[in-house]
Amino acid sequence: MRPTDFHDIAQFLLQNFPSEKGEAAERTAVSRIYYAAFLHARDFLIKWGLSFGQASAKIHLQVCEGLRHAESAGLREVGHSLAELHRERRRADYETTVAQGFNMDTIEGLYADVVPGLADSWARLTSAEKARERAMVQGRITQIAKSSWA
Repeated sequence: MRPTDFHDIAQFLLQNFPSEKGEAAERTAVSRIYYAAFLHARDFLIKWGLSFGQASAKIHLQVCEGLRHAESAGLREVGHSLAELHRERRRADYETTVAQGFNMDTIEGLYADVVPGLADSWARLTSAEKARERAMVQGRITQIAKSSWA
């Protein structure tokens, strides 16, 4: 399975459940879009050779914060977009007592910042810059893994 398959499911939901189930479909689509972006970013970082330690809930924070603390403006932007998608996913999944409106164009824009934005940002770096970014991002990931943050 590819992480982008979750995005395909989100599109299917939005196109096929626009009426009385619209809010549930939209909330589920936001959640699936976040996971498509998150898994894409996580897998990309693993391909860079980065390690997250033992699997835990911290991995979401590690991926977002690792990228947000990169030297490259493009990678930092990917991290910020992923963090914003995470906030929207949490709002979609947990703030269910009040009807929520989601700007799906904004959600899709954030998704595009991550997928394919991450690969585009990485491709613009020199070999030396890539080595520095690996070290910088891995340092942040390790710091979070050792912290008491949840």
